[in-house]
Amino acid sequence: MLEIELKYRVADFGPALLQLKHWNAVARPAIHEADHYFNAPDRDFAQTDEAFRLRVIGDENRITYKGPKQAGFAKTRTEIEI
Repeated sequence: MLEIELKYRVADFGPALLQLKHWNAVARPAIHEADHYFNAPDRDFAQTDEAFRLRVIGDENRITYKGPKQAGFAKTRTEIEI
């Protein structure tokens, strides 16, 4: 899978909240997530801009590898999750 991420600063959340209401969006209960990050034995993922993570959500576990960011204005990278 390819993860593409863009972030924007928002001074006023009013219009966004109105749009969510228009879409009949419903807030879900809060969940607790615990992330544990690992390095490779042959390289430092902080230096190579990669990530290898175990995420625990209740009784569910997810292992995720995120590759280095690709060039461009969006934060784009390969993501593999099991």
